[in-house]
Amino acid sequence: MLRTAFGGIRNLVGRLFVHGSMLGHRHRTRYDNDGGMILGPVSYLDCIVFCIFLAPQLIWNVGLVPTIKCVLEALPFFLFKLPIQFIYERWLLSYDKPPFVRNASPFEDFVIRCVRYAFANIPPNIGRVFFSKQVALPFLRFRMLRHGYLRSPVYWREHVTADFRGIWVMKDPLTTPDFVLYYAHGGGFSMGSAYFYLEFLLSWVSVLSLSGFKNPAIFALDYTLVPDASYPTQIREAIEGYRYVLKTPSS
Repeated sequence: MLRTAFGGIRNLVGRLFVHGSMLGHRHRTRYDNDGGMILGPVSYLDCIVFCIFLAPQLIWNVGLVPTIKCVLEALPFFLFKLPIQFIYERWLLSYDKPPFVRNASPFEDFVIRCVRYAFANIPPNIGRVFFSKQVALPFLRFRMLRHGYLRSPVYWREHVTADFRGIWVMKDPLTTPDFVLYYAHGGGFSMGSAYFYLEFLLSWVSVLSLSGFKNPAIFALDYTLVPDASYPTQIREAIEGYRYVLKTPSS
């Protein structure tokens, strides 16, 4: 059945992130049959490899000069502002410490500060490359190899039509799903891709399966970004994708 009960979905997402938190504390790279997460936490090595995949794509899609300009503009933040704020708020500030800083690990704190800077300062034409298929998919494959997977532990495939495109993620591709979740990523129509969230979606299907569904599935819409297409193209794609998904479940 196609469920729109957001309370139930919210509980499943909560379970997913609780499992992720437990994974970090246990220092394990994968879960056994009682968990939902598939890969271990993102590491500093993962961040370095992500940048290795990102750099040539930035040069190819944005250009060498704009890429260098963006890096130079970011240097004051990374060399001065970030380390000063990071050290002060984590270890020198004794009161009124931000809630996230109190609860996050140093690595989580560092990454979130970088992400906040990126969303506030990096132009969309550069930001969209960070989330693109050309960067996200090789990075996911590296993450899987690092955790011992030569192929995806959960089935997924691309779905492309003249009206819309997306990614199917499901437990068993040979049977009709009994649960389908329709997923549309954020990004204000200007950045993001379904591929960037694919690791999360693979884990989500695992959690849905553990929650009692026989063959859960997720269809992640990969709508066309601006300026490749303008409004209302994205709305039309979302509607066509939804109509398609409505025809999929067994009931």
